[in-house]
Amino acid sequence: QEHGDAFFAYLALDKLKDPVQTKKNLDIMYKVGLDPCPVHVLGDTEKTMDEIFERADLVFLGGFRRPGRGPARKDYIIKKMQWAKGRDVHWLGYTKQDMVLALKPYSCDSSSWGASKMWGLCDIYLGNGKWHNSNRWSRHERLPVRALAEIQKVGYGLKDWRKDSNWLQKKTDLMSMDITASSWIRYVMDMRRDHGTRIFLASTLIDIDVLMIRKYW
Repeated sequence: QEHGDAFFAYLALDKLKDPVQTKKNLDIMYKVGLDPCPVHVLGDTEKTMDEIFERADLVFLGGFRRPGRGPARKDYIIKKMQWAKGRDVHWLGYTKQDMVLALKPYSCDSSSWGASKMWGLCDIYLGNGKWHNSNRWSRHERLPVRALAEIQKVGYGLKDWRKDSNWLQKKTDLMSMDITASSWIRYVMDMRRDHGTRIFLASTLIDIDVLMIRKYW
């Protein structure tokens, strides 16, 4: 109620795999004057989706990434999109490029871009939807010329890339995070321009993630 006008959108409080409780939560928020985006969770029906679209212009789709089980099957995602009937939907926690290009949701989000900090990975965006994926343990392998050029654009060189301390997860100024954040920002801008889908980078509010986003946005 205090900050809602500052947000692009905010969600109703959903409960995983529990359509009944999710609907109760949505009704409570409506009753106190809020206007959240509903969440269509795993277990919800096509009828439910039609009902919540009567009240909302944008519906968030859950069940795309399941705790301990990874991403949902493609047939589940396709079915949800068929139920949406071309209306605006947001995919929660799912940004697989082939599915985004095939089905073109209004928007989606993922925390995958933060994997450099969590797992010692580094994603380098090469443009035109192409990526080079590397990690701390393969840092001495030969880098493609285009990947090295992208690293240099961010202000790093091959010596920085090979240096182990630049991959340590406890560092505040993390090279791999720097490169990955810059890459993902360019990627989401390309996807919006070329294909229309808005990709949001999931992040905690008080972590290093936001500092990276502010630096490159």
